[in-house]
Order: sequence, then C-alpha cells, then structure tokens
Amino acid sequence: MGINNKIKNKISFVILHYLAFQDTIECIDSIISNYDRLCYEIVVVDNYSNNGSQEKLEIYYSGQNNIYFLKMGYNSGFAKGNNYGYQYAKKYLKPNYIILLNNDTILNQKDFLIKIDEIYQSAKFDILGPDIVSLSNNLHQNPMALFGINKENLGETIKTTRKLIIQNNIGYLSLRSKAGKLIRGIIKIQSSFQSNKLSEKIQENPLLHGSCLIFSSNYIEKYNGLFSGTFMFVEEEILWYIAQKENLKMLYSPEIKILHKEDASTNLLYGIGRRKRKFILKNSLKSLLLLREIRKNNLIYLNDVLAD
Repeated sequence: MGINNKIKNKISFVILHYLAFQDTIECIDSIISNYDRLCYEIVVVDNYSNNGSQEKLEIYYSGQNNIYFLKMGYNSGFAKGNNYGYQYAKKYLKPNYIILLNNDTILNQKDFLIKIDEIYQSAKFDILGPDIVSLSNNLHQNPMALFGINKENLGETIKTTRKLIIQNNIGYLSLRSKAGKLIRGIIKIQSSFQSNKLSEKIQENPLLHGSCLIFSSNYIEKYNGLFSGTFMFVEEEILWYIAQKENLKMLYSPEIKILHKEDASTNLLYGIGRRKRKFILKNSLKSLLLLREIRKNNLIYLNDVLAD
C-alpha cells in the first residue's frame, strides 16, 4: 500500500448503511485492504436500520480509530442520511474531498485515491463520478446521460409515473418487471445501461450516478451536501440541475473505477415484487414533482444546499 503515501490531501468516505450488514462490511473492507489508513477516514451513517446491524459494525471495527459511526433517529432517506455524514466530515474531519459511497459498492483500484487528486489538479472539478461497473450485468452505469432531464420530458415522465402507479396497484405490471428497468423507463434518458460508449472517455457536465459522488474542496466549502428534500430517487437529476444553475463543474472520468452490486437495502426491505415497485414509483413521483418545483423557484434549493 506504499503507493498511497503519495496522497497529500485528506479524504473522507461517507457510507450510508441500512440493514445490509454484509454489504457494508465488504465495502469498508475494500477500502481498508487497498489504501493506507493515514490517507482517509470513513464515516458510517446508520439510517435507522433498527436490526442490530449498526451495533455489529461498531464491534467489528472497534479497533479502527479512523472509522466513525453515526446513527439517525429515523429513516431519513438517501439525501438526508448522506448529508448527516457529509456535514460531520466537513465540520470535524475537514477533508479536501468527500466521497459519498453506497454501501453496496466495492473499491479495488489501488491508485483510486491518487487518481482523484490528479484529476482535480488538471480539471478542477466540483463533483466527480467514476466508472461504475455493475456486478449483475457488467455494464457501465456512469455517466447516466450527457444531460439531465429537460422541462418537456419531466412533464411527460410525471404523467408516465402516475400511470405506472395505477397499473401497479391493480396488478397490471408484470411481477417479473425489474425495478432498475422500470426506473429507466420512468426517466427518459439515454443511459449507459443501454450504451457503454459514454463510459469510454471523459465527459464534462454529464448526469452522474449517485452510488459514488466525489466532492472537491470547492464544493465542500460552499454547500451542505445534496439537496435534502427527497427521500429516494431523482437525486442525480436534482444535483445536475443545481450544478448547471450554480456553474459547477461535474466530471466523469474512466480513470477511476468502482464495482456496484445494487439494490441491497431495498431488496432486503421490500423484496423484488409489487411492493418494491410501489415504493420506487411512489418516491420517484414525489421527487419528480419536487424537481419541477425547484425548476420554477430556485430559492427552494438555494435555501437548502448553500452553506451559511
């Protein structure tokens, strides 16, 4: 692990844990096994799992003094849970980079941390996304698209989502419909699930996948994290819209890579049938409606994400 001694900047990983104990273990262990512990700190936020998994994690890593455990008092969803860890890292750990990392991801690239700093030195990004390879089908999930959803498609997507909610409630949707495929039908974008070509080269200001978001000191200084108004879904679209309005530089780079298992926590809680589809569609609709309101009134996001 001597290669990581070259890293001069401080990095904080924020990992949102919910229910899936083994996945979180594998994620944290992939960091520990590949990088010098002096190069990073890990903040694990338990999003009110309430199944004993957080306590098991604390015991499992009791000898690691660079891992911090936080616990939410309720299930706050993706954005608020990540922001809790982000703001803790920002206030107490004062890193140069904060990496929001899904607990169902694995890092095995030895020079991952070094590359982040090299990319920043050359590109001065605000938000960086790596090549994300799905372990379920070996496809590349980043960038999700070259652009976020526009006003016209947003309106159509809201209508489609409402129809799908009705169809799911009456049992019209096939029980074999996969949640990921369903969501890609809701968000009408040309994603890298359909074409791996987008992942082959650097892309500026694309729509980045939320399973790994890397924020530079530029962003950390000015912003409180993600927009916190959603529970789950559409966070990437909202972040992209805010980045465009705030003139922030989003960057995708194939020089850094992670692996993604996907859907571990929601599968544990909801399974893979109608109940999960209902959860996805309901929360997608709420987030899409919120994005529509944000586009009408930018003060909604400004009052939420701007640091004091």
